[in-house]
Amino acid sequence: MTRRNISLKRVTSLLFIFGLLLMGVLLLAQPACPGEECGEVTCPVGLVCCNPIEGICARPGDPCIQ
Repeated sequence: MTRRNISLKRVTSLLFIFGLLLMGVLLLAQPACPGEECGEVTCPVGLVCCNPIEGICARPGDPCIQ
């Protein structure tokens, strides 16, 4: 084998490893659970926290009722 072939294999391996690491970082950066934290509960997607003390979620613009 020539020196050039060994270098090409190393570069290919390093790029592959770098790609795997980048994918792992991107996956870890995503939130584990979609929604907004509201006290001890998590509001479902589409609802917002309107009372974190009581853990009440409501649609945006709707009144916050218990």
